[in-house]
Amino acid sequence: MAHTSLTIYLLAEGTDHRATAAGPASVLNLDGDVRMHEVPTLAKHHAQLYVAARKPKPPKWASYFVEDIESTKLGKVAYSAAVLLLRVSRRVFAVSFGHGRFLIRPEVVEERFGLRVVLNSIEPDKIRSLDKKTFDAIDRNTRSQSSHESNALAYGFDVEQDLLRAATGTPTDTTLGSRLSGMDSLHVAADAELPELPALLRRYLEQYGTEAYLEAFPWVDNILPVKDEATLDTLNGRLVDELNSARGKADNQSDFCWLAIPDVIDWTRVDGFRYGPRGATHHDLHLPGFIGTLGEADTLSTELLHRRHVSAVDGDGNELERWTVYKTLHFETSDAQSTFLLTAGKWYVIKNSYVAAVNDAYDAIPTYGGQLPDYDDRTEGDYCVRVAAGSAGQLALMDRKLIRIDGASSPIEFCDLYSRDRSLIHVKRYGGSNVLSHLFAQGLVSAEAFRSDVEVVRKANEHLPADLRLEERIPRAEDFCVTFAVVSESEKPLRLPFLSRVTLRHAVRRLTAYGYRVALAKILVARARSRLQRLPPARGPRRSRRGRSPY
Repeated sequence: MAHTSLTIYLLAEGTDHRATAAGPASVLNLDGDVRMHEVPTLAKHHAQLYVAARKPKPPKWASYFVEDIESTKLGKVAYSAAVLLLRVSRRVFAVSFGHGRFLIRPEVVEERFGLRVVLNSIEPDKIRSLDKKTFDAIDRNTRSQSSHESNALAYGFDVEQDLLRAATGTPTDTTLGSRLSGMDSLHVAADAELPELPALLRRYLEQYGTEAYLEAFPWVDNILPVKDEATLDTLNGRLVDELNSARGKADNQSDFCWLAIPDVIDWTRVDGFRYGPRGATHHDLHLPGFIGTLGEADTLSTELLHRRHVSAVDGDGNELERWTVYKTLHFETSDAQSTFLLTAGKWYVIKNSYVAAVNDAYDAIPTYGGQLPDYDDRTEGDYCVRVAAGSAGQLALMDRKLIRIDGASSPIEFCDLYSRDRSLIHVKRYGGSNVLSHLFAQGLVSAEAFRSDVEVVRKANEHLPADLRLEERIPRAEDFCVTFAVVSESEKPLRLPFLSRVTLRHAVRRLTAYGYRVALAKILVARARSRLQRLPPARGPRRSRRGRSPY
């Protein structure tokens, strides 16, 4: 029996792969020379194999030698792409070969099919590899793998801060395959001849349909995909409104929406990114880069975001990965009942119990007991200089006084302001989650270094006035308070975006584990300054008390 590697997609319910006489235009991208072949062995499953013919061409690097060697002597490159479509148990499957995944329309693919099959088929301590997206403001896609099977925690997976995107493991029933990997697609190594494929697909469909995985992996559904079409229409309307707002700004930026690579990629092969098939190659993805490709006649809509593509390309200009612009967008929005996130092309609603747990942790953070003057400055640095100078010796300026430590990859900032009551105060103007995450990371990294290296104490003392200098020993963390101070012109209680509350909760847990006290402060904007320069508002519905979200 042949040992075969298969990449399997389950298509959305109601999909008809025989919709048109010319081919399955609703399922596949049929641009170019795509040929259809009947598969007699699977005739009763209406199986059809679509193959994209690609003409070989000289590699791009051949032009480097154009003056010395004819390109015809340097060989040619080509790739193959094929997709097998067939119906099993009233559902349509697409099995891709080579680059066949580029032929499949992403909007018809069933979400999390592969992941659910894997989780329903393996023991919790039989994970060989997992992909996660860290659930904070900065999109970080990570793949962890090991030579030994283990559970998710052994891979550094944080069940409260990480979103599981893909998993690989050994199924308890090895007739399902010697190894299963799943995200939206399911990749299997199985012993199955072509006539046995429908029976195998039927078993995967059964594995997909059960919720047994919730017993072993109950944290997987802290974040749930949004399925209701009316809700999706409303959320996409908010997304378009936000993008139009960014388009109307000089810098084309948004505090609540940005572009990010949606998948783990091999950076050793990626030369850059293109918006569209013939666009310029950009070093990285960013929202202004995409908005800059829009013409006056281009009306922003979800249809346009699904129609436009972003590609990762290699040095030859060959497409390595391709995503719709919609899939690269990250956006968060909320209403009185729920928080919603758009990430990797999918909308998620946060599980109510998870939202409540995050909000409870946020509410439990004490308010800073000291007094911080109103913000009436051009920059955060100017604010810190002014406040320290006017504090009558109660505050010491530490902003931009970098401390270099042996073995550290980059210098750290001890804090922005250090107070006589031993508060390490970190200041940041209000912004989206991507802004505030840097604030919490700064406080966490600084406090961890302070607690573990006496050299940090010595170098901090070089910048502190004599009467505020620290004893040159490893400090008692419980004697210090890490204070996060956020500048906001809103007169309402301080409200942070949900992803920021998640990140802050994570930071607070680590800081309190060291023994630190943690506090949160709000710095008001002076009325005169508010009229001169509008800061990003603290958006969202009113809270019932400081920090409490009504949803």
